[in-house]
Amino acid sequence: MGKITDLSLPLKPNSPLDPKPWLTEKYWVSHFNWEPDVRKQFDLPEKVTIHEVTIREAQQHPGVVLRKDEQIKIYEKLNEAGFERAEIWLISHKEDAEAGKEMVKMGLDTKVIACTPLRKEAIDVAISCDVDGIFLEGAGNPVSFKALWDMNENEYIRKFTDLAIYAKDHGLWVKACPWDSFRAPLDTLKHFAESLVNEAHVDVFSISDTFNQTLPWAVTYVIKELKKVTKDTPIEMHCHNDFGLATANMLAAVIGGASGVDTAINCCGERAGNASTEEVVMALELLLGVPTGIKLEKLWELSQLVQELTKLKVAPNKPIVGDALFTYQSGMVIWMIEKLKKAGKETACLPFKPELIGRPPYKYVFTKTSGRTLTTIMLRDLGIEATQEQIDKITEKAKNESMIRKSYVPDYVFRQIVREVTGK
Repeated sequence: MGKITDLSLPLKPNSPLDPKPWLTEKYWVSHFNWEPDVRKQFDLPEKVTIHEVTIREAQQHPGVVLRKDEQIKIYEKLNEAGFERAEIWLISHKEDAEAGKEMVKMGLDTKVIACTPLRKEAIDVAISCDVDGIFLEGAGNPVSFKALWDMNENEYIRKFTDLAIYAKDHGLWVKACPWDSFRAPLDTLKHFAESLVNEAHVDVFSISDTFNQTLPWAVTYVIKELKKVTKDTPIEMHCHNDFGLATANMLAAVIGGASGVDTAINCCGERAGNASTEEVVMALELLLGVPTGIKLEKLWELSQLVQELTKLKVAPNKPIVGDALFTYQSGMVIWMIEKLKKAGKETACLPFKPELIGRPPYKYVFTKTSGRTLTTIMLRDLGIEATQEQIDKITEKAKNESMIRKSYVPDYVFRQIVREVTGK
């Protein structure tokens, strides 16, 4: 993505319009993100690994079932987009294990990682499927592991560590994650980290804001504290979206020094879903300026595929991929976009250009809040000339039609109105 070098504006030194990371031909974000007083708080990695969990987590969303061929379709698209890992589920149904084996046989670049509970039998299934690694997960909150397994902290962490050692001894890459980490005492989390890193030599130590109950500032604090223990072993983060903070908390983890985050396309997953892949990737790349290795132009296509296969349509106002994000009807907004486009400053009125993520160009729809600017544009697209009086009449009739429909005016209806008014 080339930076804008000719803005046709006289720039002052250190102007927000200087060609810097916040300003390219396809997006313009806030220069305040790069202020030294802001950045000095950050401990950013050189790159963030996206541990993609859609195939596993989507199937924990109520009512979602992915067949073998559908799981493989998503896996192939994740590979095309450059994801380093794809997390799958092996033990719910025989088709899941078959899907995992098939993915491994394909020999693609995206590593196949099996989500594995704290059971030797589950690890053995992963070994038999020849997956690249496992996401070894179990409760991280002492209240939970006492109630679920009737173990004290030492006994439980011993069990977790021994299973991680077993997996490592059998050649598996291991990412260990005590979930519900943020309701555990910090000393308990450090105990987990010390044991899993120093004894089991896990490849990644991960924590999870499983119920999204942690403020971003607290996430940064905990990550920084745990990095004192994990040292050279990468630390990563898993997060759900119950309080709508999943994307913010993933950024907070990276700001604290986490080098990987778990995400799902379209926020799929248990309850309110996981951190959204498209939101987290775009925020990391555009707002923090940290590379992920993901082909941004594939994000829209991935979102559409996952919507189709899961039957979960995203809300129109869903960030990054929602239909409303690049659909405009307000007369004032359309007037501004058109003026800025003529001035070569289109990104001043857009979150980013839609083609950046491979989605179709933005579009206008006519409603009661539209005005003469949109009428003129639609007439131009139809190749029809009209007087100002006719434009005003078409605009009024289209607004009234929108009121009747309580929605936008379909193109064919707009053409009928034009024909009634102009005879063309």
